[in-house]
Amino acid sequence: MRLAWFTPLSTRLSGVAAHSAPILDALARDSDLDVDVYVDDGDPALLAPRRGHGMTVRAAHDFVWRNSLRRYDLTVYQLANAGSHAYLWGYVVRYPGLAVLHDTVLHHARLHHARNRYGAASRRPGEYRAELRYDRPELHDGVGGIAGLRVPHLLAQWPLLRPILETARCTAVHDPDAADDLRRRYPGCRVDVLRFGVARSDPEPQPTNPDPVVFAAVAHSTCVGGVENLLRALGRVRRERPATLRILGAVENAAGVMARAFAAGLDAEAVILPERGPAGDGPDSASLRGCDICVALQERPGEVTDSWLRCLAAGRPTIVSARARLVDVPLLDPRSWRNLHGGPEEGVAVGVDPRHEDETLWLAMRRLAVDGNLRQALGRRALSWWKARSGRQAEMVDDYRRLLHELVRERPAPAAGLPAHFRADGMELARGIGEDCGLAGDLFGLTPAGRS
Repeated sequence: MRLAWFTPLSTRLSGVAAHSAPILDALARDSDLDVDVYVDDGDPALLAPRRGHGMTVRAAHDFVWRNSLRRYDLTVYQLANAGSHAYLWGYVVRYPGLAVLHDTVLHHARLHHARNRYGAASRRPGEYRAELRYDRPELHDGVGGIAGLRVPHLLAQWPLLRPILETARCTAVHDPDAADDLRRRYPGCRVDVLRFGVARSDPEPQPTNPDPVVFAAVAHSTCVGGVENLLRALGRVRRERPATLRILGAVENAAGVMARAFAAGLDAEAVILPERGPAGDGPDSASLRGCDICVALQERPGEVTDSWLRCLAAGRPTIVSARARLVDVPLLDPRSWRNLHGGPEEGVAVGVDPRHEDETLWLAMRRLAVDGNLRQALGRRALSWWKARSGRQAEMVDDYRRLLHELVRERPAPAAGLPAHFRADGMELARGIGEDCGLAGDLFGLTPAGRS
């Protein structure tokens, strides 16, 4: 089976890269699989042309001609709502296959593709607006421009998923609740669940009184907007004891993060950014060593893949946002230090109230910074909870294998009514010239792209 796999591979550019790496490494060892990984032109992974037997890293712009010469059996897309994943938008609908959603909102990535790739003067932003009208026909024609330029927080209300779900052979997510929601919103579209597994890190003994105490920001606590409350809380904690913040994973605007740190009264030594360079470690490996407390606020709308689980697997005490999808997780309320949901279970993490994030985040960070016994107890409970409930990497890879072998035999009918640019094959101008010259028929022997 020949697979075309679209994903960033640099964890400096995308947190999903840490998710894809062990899956690709496992699949590359399967004798019946041949995997070409397509990355954006700016991904440092292109500097390493081969990652292992059965897997080759290529630039995304090589996909179309390679697929024309010898069609792939299946394309796989690792989709997330971040600029590093925007390049996938040029392929996911035209060459549909397995779409793995790490977010149930993709509007920001789509807008990034429309504006940054082609520029404001191009006609391509018009294609983005056509997709917005297709996704939400009730919206006024001007809403796309307003949302894109003036009120970006509204983009979360318009996920821009319809073209993907209606064309994909299958859409997969790691969260059963997210899968149920997608099935309700897009009836008739196949949605599957892939268990989410992370490898266990070797827990290292945690000091009871570290100096300074090190907080690690994971997931989308690292967004420039999402980090502000975290920086303010760190400033308040540092009035009582030495503390630093280490940001793990991708940071799209490091200068913006540091500007907010200075505005919060922090010095340059208080915030440690990821090292520049090619792909680094995810929060499940060496970069987590030396960190005492993990903060995973999940600021990105619709995120369904948890970097938080990587922290649990490492036996770290964690602070999370107490959102609806964690209702079954025993969390501690930092205002009372009792079970947030009223149950008898001991908390495996501290849950910050998103309605009062500024204050509850500070309370959580302050208590964990000074209470070494609580940190160690939460770390032990976190590891036990992960062992009992979370999928392992081998199970996740097995789910991928099952789905890949099911989908390679399927050929769904093309979706009807897609915006015109999704049906284009790039030969429209040539055909128009031929018609102007009185030449009839398909002179070029080409069929519209994308029904692989």
